[in-house]
Amino acid sequence: MDIARLEAFAAGFSPPSIPSHQRSAPCTSAHDIRSVAGLSGLDPLAALAAPRSGKKVAVVGAGVTGLACAHDLLLLGHQCTVFDSASEPGGLLTRALPTFRFPVNGARAESAAILSMGAAFEGGRQISGSADLRALLADGYHAVFLAIGASDAREPAFPGLRANPRVLDAMELLSGGSAPTGTTVVTGEGVLAVDAARTVVRRALRSGAAGARVRLVLREDAAACTVAPEMLAAAAEEGVVLDFGWECSRYLQGSGHELLAVEVARIADRASMVLPCENVVVAGARAANVMAFWPDVASGADGFIAVDPDTLQTSMFGVWAGGSCAFGHRSIAHAAADGKRAAWQIHAALTQRSVTTATASAWVEIESWNPRRAPRALATARGAPSAGSLPPADPFGEPLPPVDPFAADSSGATEAITSEAARCFDCTVLPHVDESCTSCGKCVKVCEPGALSLTAGPPARLSLDQDVCTRCGRCVHACPEGAIAMLRLVWEERLVTTDGQVEPQTGALSVPARESSLGSATGQGSA
Repeated sequence: MDIARLEAFAAGFSPPSIPSHQRSAPCTSAHDIRSVAGLSGLDPLAALAAPRSGKKVAVVGAGVTGLACAHDLLLLGHQCTVFDSASEPGGLLTRALPTFRFPVNGARAESAAILSMGAAFEGGRQISGSADLRALLADGYHAVFLAIGASDAREPAFPGLRANPRVLDAMELLSGGSAPTGTTVVTGEGVLAVDAARTVVRRALRSGAAGARVRLVLREDAAACTVAPEMLAAAAEEGVVLDFGWECSRYLQGSGHELLAVEVARIADRASMVLPCENVVVAGARAANVMAFWPDVASGADGFIAVDPDTLQTSMFGVWAGGSCAFGHRSIAHAAADGKRAAWQIHAALTQRSVTTATASAWVEIESWNPRRAPRALATARGAPSAGSLPPADPFGEPLPPVDPFAADSSGATEAITSEAARCFDCTVLPHVDESCTSCGKCVKVCEPGALSLTAGPPARLSLDQDVCTRCGRCVHACPEGAIAMLRLVWEERLVTTDGQVEPQTGALSVPARESSLGSATGQGSA
């Protein structure tokens, strides 16, 4: 939850604004300069301006994974066309994530910025089976990347019952703009169910409907629920009634097939009850529509597209896959990483040069180190409320947050994020002891946590326990010989080709003379 808040806060900063006719400021980052530029031998600006390789790649799916793949393929010099069944790019970020949980406008701007780098976008284009993949490959595309997501319901919510227009899928509800009227029961599991319940409440209020009644029936017990307490508390504050440990078994219809109620059963003892309602929203497990591509594209026992774990290649020649259609739903960071990995592997296949990762690292002495930063971070209580707030008690045994932590306009959000970020324990910093140490033990005497100790001799040797060390720096000031320094580990990862034609260390890290004796210190950390 803390990481999610930090990511959402970072995503809310001003997004890039790049006119479609101007590529002077590509949507890129320092990571791309180190990795993609390492393969092409050009910085991002020059890479986009360089002649194209003549290779065309079709990316199926304009979500996070697909756009990340297109982004890197463009920098690597290839032509790229992104296909999506929707009219706008962005995938779940722009069509299914509620705005109160994620800066959707920022995602739209990021999507537009990537496409403005030179990718063609064909919205409303359905690539629905292996015949379509073969057609793309026959139409001049040298490779296809499948990033179709996993938005379909894995199984019917009420097997054996006839369809009812008042029984809605949660993903369809979030993607649409209307809100069901009357009492709504949301059933399922995870964040999807909570998002659906809160969306119904908010849309009803926005449309002027008075007192929207929403009941959220979750399969998991309260103690085992995987949804963050802050999200459950926010739903409760908005008026959603929460029931834990129940699952819907069937719904009841009137003579005119109107929805009357839903029957739920408690998982622990199979007790049941009937909940009157006018609508049911089902938030079940999600799956990818992989059978449309069978048997050309094989799937695994888990129901996702089977890919090589290293190259992301599928069983169909010329076709790669990644993201949730291959690995299930994970974080946005995982989705973007899959797209970039696929782009690098596709580039390797198109150029017939294997791509590997080279890492350079060094320990660099810190000129000025705040001795209070690390101990303060370690002492900060996790999730501590901001000063002056008295969160009310709630029925789950956890204090309710004074404001919705997922709302973009939450008061005190900046202060809370700053406080949370300040908790970061900088594990890349470590005291280093060089060969001039005389084992006098003065550093041991000032080390409050007891991370430094003298081993039995002769000769006595200084030892450092990295797990106990708080990086306070007192030992640096206590050493009469100046044998101890605070060092920071810095590193870079670059993509290189195995034939060695690309130099991975252009602009290599400068290492001070002090680091020449790193290997001789006892208790020294390693990269």
